[in-house]
Amino acid sequence: MRRTKKSAYNCIAYLALKVKNSGIIQSLAAKCEREGATPEIAKIHSSLVYFVDEFPLDGFGKFPKCWTVAKYDDLYRELSEAYENAEAVLAEQTELPDLSAMTTVEAIVWYTREVARVSAIKPGTPGRTERMQALLAWKRALNERIDLEREYAAKLREICRYAGFRNAGNWFGLTYRSLRHSPDQRLRRVALRNAWRDFAEAGLTTSPRKCDNTL
Repeated sequence: MRRTKKSAYNCIAYLALKVKNSGIIQSLAAKCEREGATPEIAKIHSSLVYFVDEFPLDGFGKFPKCWTVAKYDDLYRELSEAYENAEAVLAEQTELPDLSAMTTVEAIVWYTREVARVSAIKPGTPGRTERMQALLAWKRALNERIDLEREYAAKLREICRYAGFRNAGNWFGLTYRSLRHSPDQRLRRVALRNAWRDFAEAGLTTSPRKCDNTL
């Protein structure tokens, strides 16, 4: 079947629509905001924005009639290359956030968004597999911390129920100090601190002198 200028244009338009719906332009902008824009990333970003803005599905006819099918094919290759380069840039290893500086909710939200972003990158893109492996290792550490928080929260509720809120606080202080000078116990310290914070907030919201199953 003979290709026409319009069919060649539509190939560009459909790919531009895919780029728009993928959210990759917004991801590039967010990366630039976090890490600073390099000339390479700025060029890729501007190229994608150009194609998305200038090649809508119903836009054929606004370009010069002298443009040939070969011209449109060159533009399609340019857009494809920019799209692939954008995926490669986003798949590059970036430092994972410090889990100890995040709440559990913040960590879960960040992980969910990051996995969705990396999963949307075309398989085989350099860096994609390594990034997913790093994310899974980070998630395992998060799961371990969540389990520890639940364990400590249960212990605090038990002590509070039988010995009172003040003794629960004493147990927290003694346990935290015992972990303070152990470099390999950082995850436990963070989990204990988070469990105590939530426990204390719940206790002060109700009554710091009364412990029951609502804590």
